[in-house]
Amino acid sequence: MTEAYTSFGDSWQTCRWPDRGAQTFRPLYTHTLFYVDLQLKADLLVGMIVIQIYEADANHKPKGDMLSDSYGYLAAPLYPFISTRVRMKMRPFEAIAGHYYAIVLHSEGALPYTGIQWRFDAAGATYPRGMRSFTMDGGVSWTVYSGSDFMFAEFGSPPTLPVPVKPPVDKFVPTLFEKSALTDGVRFHLATNVPCHLTCYWTASEPKKHPVTRVIRGLVVPWYTYFCFVAWHAVAQVEPGDTLYHTFHVTPWEIGQKRWFTFRGNVDDVLSPSVGPVFNFIRTPLTTPQKFESYEPEVGVWRGIYGSIWRGQTFTPVQRHVFNGVYLLLSRGPYGWPDLTIDILLAPDDEPTGMPKSSRPFSLSAIPRIPDYRWVIVPLAEFIAEAGTKYGIILHSTGSSAAQCYWRADIDAPTYPRGISLASTTAGDRWDKLTDSDHSFQDWGAPFY
Repeated sequence: MTEAYTSFGDSWQTCRWPDRGAQTFRPLYTHTLFYVDLQLKADLLVGMIVIQIYEADANHKPKGDMLSDSYGYLAAPLYPFISTRVRMKMRPFEAIAGHYYAIVLHSEGALPYTGIQWRFDAAGATYPRGMRSFTMDGGVSWTVYSGSDFMFAEFGSPPTLPVPVKPPVDKFVPTLFEKSALTDGVRFHLATNVPCHLTCYWTASEPKKHPVTRVIRGLVVPWYTYFCFVAWHAVAQVEPGDTLYHTFHVTPWEIGQKRWFTFRGNVDDVLSPSVGPVFNFIRTPLTTPQKFESYEPEVGVWRGIYGSIWRGQTFTPVQRHVFNGVYLLLSRGPYGWPDLTIDILLAPDDEPTGMPKSSRPFSLSAIPRIPDYRWVIVPLAEFIAEAGTKYGIILHSTGSSAAQCYWRADIDAPTYPRGISLASTTAGDRWDKLTDSDHSFQDWGAPFY
């Protein structure tokens, strides 16, 4: 699978020796990385362009030994002042899901104005699993820009698809197609081999097939077949801009109704000649939302959350699903109601790490005062929770000790088998693993068909 941020872009970063630009990313799936795409243009003169990949630390700075490089050659012509999407072949390496990596670009050339410019989004960047950084001393020190992203895409396997070598990459191929349940319809999840912006076209009328023939040496022979959609409806993807992962909410959709659908889209705002295959699906009853992971005792102690004192609970889904919210057993102090923030992070070995996969501020005014309490539902931005992957529910608040939030914890005989409770007195910098207790929680979402 691949990571990418190719939408928008309003600025250029010049990299002349010893300058380096870097973009971090965190893959959702473990895969072997083979190619990297960057949006580049040459300075007045072009030096040798080198792309390298390193691990990245918690501050999104490259660290350790090089994991991969680009063999030091270009896969496309590059000209001064002309923006070009460049594809570079990389030495293959295994990119692990949930780990942070940094794509580092530099140009080797001693002459003045020998360099490369890398396009980036300076305002309102939306790539959720990385950020841009820059160094002027060959990587000794890095300046990180948390609200900015370089334009990039990385390609690998699975799926093992042929990747065209020469840009522009104007054709898309669906590489993954999944369906999950909505209350009144179906959610489509589609991945493509190149970043693009797609529209789903569906119809409840079976498409007509029209065979076309041609005459060759006096013989009428089959030539091709085209499909005709009638009474179609268009549904745009949820994500803005060009993306590798595409989500569609097809609603309303009656139980038992059969529909046919296909996909068309733009690559870099240009209509692609590609058309997706014609799929069909009958919506069957499937309860949503559903509760997946949970630990629900209402006895135990109350643990406070305020200032630098953060609390957490790890959990490991048994079933893959679309995560979209939590229920938490909460109470609050008698004074004030600052916002409580709920973050969901990856937590390998019960260590919360990286940027939140989903996050939301939540007002304490919605929580009853102690000694009263209740299960509080907190809707969160959707993401796919993978079976066997450990996540952490992290709660923190800016309130004082008099306006803190309380989360119920079982300290007597906790029995949740796939996670533990966590505590931090350093605002999440360091975590204590409380293996003898569990917080009360429920993980809610939608199942896949």
